Order: sequence, then C-alpha cells, then structure tokens
Amino acid sequence: MVCGPEIKDALVTALQLSTPPATTNTYVDRLFTCTYHLAQGPLVLSVMDTTDVPSATRYYDALRRKLGNPQPLTGVASLGLPSVQTASGVVVFLKDDKTLEVDASALPATLGPNQQTRADLAYQMASDVIGCWREH
Repeated sequence: MVCGPEIKDALVTALQLSTPPATTNTYVDRLFTCTYHLAQGPLVLSVMDTTDVPSATRYYDALRRKLGNPQPLTGVASLGLPSVQTASGVVVFLKDDKTLEVDASALPATLGPNQQTRADLAYQMASDVIGCWREH
C-alpha cells in the first residue's frame, strides 16, 4: 500500500512532480518500507504489521520513545487514532495491528512549488495511507 499507485499519485500531486519518483522497498521482520527517491532526498514510509493490537501498541510506544519528544496529533488531525509528529518531519499513526511511520526528515525544510514543509508533507502522505486503509 505505501508503495502503491494511490500513494505515489498523491505524492506527485502534492509536490507537482512531472514524473513519479523511483521507489525501492524492503520487507524484513514484518516491517515493510518504501523509499521514494525524490531529487531533494528520500521520503520513507514504513508499516509494521504486527500479529495483534498489544504488539502494535508496544511497537508504537517504542517508536515514540525513539523519536524523543514527538507531539501528539489531536482533534481532527489525529483522524481518531493514536498519532504523533516531530518538528523534523516524522509522523506516526497506530491503527489496529499496524504502525505507520512517514519520515520526511531527510528532505529540505520546504519543498515543491508551494513551499510545503516536510512536516506537512509527512502528515499528508500519512493521512493518504490511513484513508486507503479505511477504504479496504
């Protein structure tokens, strides 16, 4: 899903790219990672697909600790799910037995013709993935 055409199209639209970026992906120990190779740097989307909700919660909590002091997303921005974001451009959502991480921290502070912040791009891509999850 995170490397699928819906998300790739959303990224092309968000940054007004003339062509879709190349991607590479890996799947190791239930962690699927898709890296979008943008001209400005990598955008990394990862999904940990654990076997149950308690395992997913532990993974999410460990990731939050690793990120230091992420700020919780609240209200509508949280999409009704446990979620956090960092100022550097990392967004994490927990949904059922899956943890989604979108890491735009290696990108410039702003990018694209609309000078979108990397944090906003990470959130936009995360919300697109969550939207696809809710449809399936």
